[in-house]
Amino acid sequence: MGKKNKSARRVEATAEASVAFPDISLKYDLECHTLLEDQILVIDDILSAAECQSFVKFIDGLPLELTPPKKRGEAERHNHRYSVTSVEFAERLHAVFAPHLPLFPQAARGSKATTSPRVARKAHSFNSNIRVYKYTPLQHFGPHYDDDCRDPATGAKSEWTLLIYLTGCEDGVEGGETLFYQDGKCTSSNVIKASLTRGTALLHRHGHECMLHEGSPVIRGVKYVLRSDVMFIE
Repeated sequence: MGKKNKSARRVEATAEASVAFPDISLKYDLECHTLLEDQILVIDDILSAAECQSFVKFIDGLPLELTPPKKRGEAERHNHRYSVTSVEFAERLHAVFAPHLPLFPQAARGSKATTSPRVARKAHSFNSNIRVYKYTPLQHFGPHYDDDCRDPATGAKSEWTLLIYLTGCEDGVEGGETLFYQDGKCTSSNVIKASLTRGTALLHRHGHECMLHEGSPVIRGVKYVLRSDVMFIE
């Protein structure tokens, strides 16, 4: 893995707010697919087309903010965003995902990474810091690594990023795919592309074991994303 010199800005969550999130229903008979073992997972159809449409309308009604100019050591990023703390919605989201999530190997810890057994365990919760992103044509998120964090509401620590694509190629969106670089360098020879598909969830490791990745520029259409993190109790 390459040197981690570009990180994602940690978005500060607002205080608990009276935001009425759209309803989401439990899903059945979904499969969790592996794009890269112990690194990248995909669950299709975690949100229905109607649910995605409701979230798009919901996001367009929020006071979105344009990302500020990057600081030294931060990745290039251009998109609109909003974040809010909602324990209730995080619990609902986790309940929808829980039947379809695999057991997650414990994250490696420093020098013990190659010697200690990695115990598989269930996710404890999802991060109550809920974020939404909106990318219009030419907007993107440059190569970066996602940091881990702790949820003050539960004390749990994040190990995986959770992205839910609310729009995709079905909506005429071109570009905007998430690209992962296996060699830690931004080259096309060793890249894994996660397709932008409406209603699909993308989960990938972050923190110490995060792969270099980017959100490629949107060429046409508007990319909407719902974001949280998969949390564990140590």
